[in-house]
Amino acid sequence: GYGEFGGAMVDDIIDGAKYLVSKGVADGRRICAMGASYGGYASLMVAIRDPALVRCVVGVNSVTEPSGYISEVVKRYGKDSRAVEFWDDYLGDRFRDTAQKAAISPLRNAQNIRAPVLLLHGSLDTTVFVEQSRTMRDRLAATGGDVRLVELEGDDHYLNTTAVRKTLLAEIDAFLASRL
Repeated sequence: GYGEFGGAMVDDIIDGAKYLVSKGVADGRRICAMGASYGGYASLMVAIRDPALVRCVVGVNSVTEPSGYISEVVKRYGKDSRAVEFWDDYLGDRFRDTAQKAAISPLRNAQNIRAPVLLLHGSLDTTVFVEQSRTMRDRLAATGGDVRLVELEGDDHYLNTTAVRKTLLAEIDAFLASRL
């Protein structure tokens, strides 16, 4: 997936879902894209790249603006940090090309998301900063999107406590029950 952030990796998810529908394993009218961290990012990108495929999106601690995320990593850890080196390798040329940065950004393509979106984010997340979900919520709301953000107070990227995991699961369950 190096250099394919938001590209072939998202295509694989879309192709996999369509395959499962074609084989009768999945109901094509009840697909919700869901994931955490990169998976949350990918879920948002699936809704952008193939809006007819998904009925809803759930993103947990999601990257929503890759270039903004990199800028925040630079601010927090320094431009020569291992974190910046990793992301530069992972994103590849897409990190340098303005059009590609826009193409792989859920935030910059929020107007193309038609499915309802539930965002959940640990308020103390230092891996993917909660501002990523706050900004996405605001952008989706500004474009008329159906969006809800639940900040999981006092928890981080890994959602380690039983109470937070119960809240997370209850929120997802209620969202799915109301959307599918």
